[in-house]
Parts: sequence; structure tokens; C-alpha cells
Amino acid sequence: MIPKKAIVTGGAGFIGSNLVDKLIDMGIQVSVIDDFSTGKMENTNKKAHYWKQDLSKVDIDELTQFMEGVDVVFHLAALARVQPSIEDPITLNKVNVDGTLNILWAAHKAGIKRVVYSASSSCYGNNKNFPTPETEPTNPLSPYGLQKYLGEHYCKMFSEVYGLDTVSLRYFNVYGERMLLEGAYCLVLGIFAQKMLQGKPLTINNDGEQRRDFTYVGDVVNANILAATHPENLKGEAFNIGNGDNYSVNELADMFGGEIAIVDKMRPEAGKSEVMNLIGEVKDKHAILVDDIVDSGGTLCNAAKAIMDQGALSVRAYITHGVLSDNACVRVEKSVLSELVVTDSLPDRCPKNCNKTRYVSVAPLFGEAIRRVTNEESVSTLFQ
Repeated sequence: MIPKKAIVTGGAGFIGSNLVDKLIDMGIQVSVIDDFSTGKMENTNKKAHYWKQDLSKVDIDELTQFMEGVDVVFHLAALARVQPSIEDPITLNKVNVDGTLNILWAAHKAGIKRVVYSASSSCYGNNKNFPTPETEPTNPLSPYGLQKYLGEHYCKMFSEVYGLDTVSLRYFNVYGERMLLEGAYCLVLGIFAQKMLQGKPLTINNDGEQRRDFTYVGDVVNANILAATHPENLKGEAFNIGNGDNYSVNELADMFGGEIAIVDKMRPEAGKSEVMNLIGEVKDKHAILVDDIVDSGGTLCNAAKAIMDQGALSVRAYITHGVLSDNACVRVEKSVLSELVVTDSLPDRCPKNCNKTRYVSVAPLFGEAIRRVTNEESVSTLFQ
């Protein structure tokens, strides 16, 4: 059942702000609790109500009152990442453990129907079993990993002792829109992206063979919504939220510094294409196809097949405008493409069972461009 009212803690942060936007698009009334220590004002949604508050110091009665009438609480607020927790475990424990306990206690007192807790895959330590099952032994190797794991145990205990329905989601290295590109909380993907933007070489520590599962933020948002709307009592159960694939740091560096290959094609008649040749080396590489428009998808799927036939490990396509006529989504679904990403410059025409096609909103870009034109600011710098 879709909730009518929701609270998102950490809703001005990377994952939380994406979740807030999705919930509001679903017609849900959203309130946000964030102290803005790592969250950003530019991530806020004008349709949400914001309460600036440090959950480790909050008055419980005030927090309980704020939760009254709410159906579900998404608890994402945390000071994340391993290294800062090693440098200052006491401060992070107050935020990550005490803050979580305050949320659970207030939720219990307010009669909240469900709490969805953002846990972490760091509870597994240096796990080498991919994809990782929830039955994998836990072995947190940092204060942060332990703190997030303690949050899981508190959630399960509140379900068993107080009857508060809770569920924990263990994220694996989340990336996507609004992720940090620098600073102590930045993932290797953000670091590489920033280096590329600055025209600097990519730096790899150790041998670069350490492997990670990277998860798109949109998938994490969907996982939160599924957890919130699941019809049965979840009783504090923990679920892994990941991509299912894993990549080494060296492989990521290859993707960021990847070479260019050209698909040479001819079009014997309108609506039909034939791939003639592939110029460039794609063997043992993850390939990305880039184009301005996809119509029926025939050319795109043929190009992807040609690339895979030359030994590529995977092919994804990033296209600006998705016309997607003539069962294009079905054609993509049956193709060798791992994923097709298009903007929502045109309406979504894909059936719900087409899982390979993902839409990215152009609204933030258009909105910022309009703002800059109105204020007589540079638009070209948007694309530098």
C-alpha cells in the first residue's frame, strides 16, 4: 500500500534527496529531517517540508510530535564512509547509533507503521563472495561498519520487543546523480569523475584489483519504496541492495579513460540499417554506445551485437532522445544490451516489463538553464 505521508531523514543528501523527489512524484506528502552537515540546499525539493535538526541531540518528545500522522520513516541520516569513522569514532557513533535509536524510539511512541533503515554492506568487511548473499558472515572492520550494523540490530530488536515493523537495506557503493565528487565521503567513482573533469591522471592505490559492487542510486530509491510498501511485516529483516556485478578499481579506471571505437553502418532503406564495420578495439572491454536519438532501436541493437561479437564484455547505450517507436523497448529487451539510458525529453513509451530501459530527467538541466538566462548568467558553463 502506498503511504500518504512519509519522513525522510538525511533527505538533503545524495541518496535521500533522490528518494524525496521520487516520493513527491508519487504524490506522497514528504517531510525531511536533516542537519545539513553533509546535505546540500541545492538538493532540496520545494514541495517537501524541512526540519533542520541533529538527530543525535534531538528532543524525543519534539521528534515524536513531528512524526505523528506519518505512515513510514525512511532513515538515511548518517555520517558515512570508513575513514572519517576511524579518525573520529565517538562523533560518528553519536550520529549513526544514537541518532538511529532516537528515530526508532520516537517512531514507536508515534505509532509509525514502518521504519526503513539504510544500512551498509560494510558490515561484511572484506567480503570476496560476489554476488553477496544475506547469509554471508558479517565482520565489520571499521567503526562505521559496526555502527551501521548496530543500527540493524536495534531495528530487529524494536520489531521483536516493541512490535515496530522495520526493515534494513544494505547498500553496495551507491553512485549516480548528486553523488559527491570530492572530500572524505567520496567514492572511487566520484574521485575518478572529478579527476577526469580536471584533466588529471587517475591515481590507483595498491594493485587496483580490489573489487566492489556498484549500485545506481535510482535502484536504491526503488528498493526503499518496495521495502516501504511490502504488504507483510518484515520483522527487522535485512536485504542486500546491489547491482549483482562487481568491478575492480583497474576496470573502473579503464572505463573512465576508455578508448573510442566507431560503429560504421549503412542504411539500405528507411528504417533499416546494417552494421558494416567496427573501427577500434573493444575486446575484453565494457562499451558504451552514445547517440542523439533512438527510434525503432534496430540500429542500436545491431551495433551492440557487433560490439559483443568483437569480444566486448558488455554494452550499454546512452541516448539523448528516446522516440522508441515500433516496439523498440521490446527489441532492446531481447538484445545483448545490458541497459539503455534515455532522457525524458519524450514521454515514457516502454511497457512496465521492459527492465533494460531507464529514464533520466532533463528537468534539473532545463530549470538551471532557464534560471541562468533569467539572471543573465552563462549557460555555456553548464556544459564545461
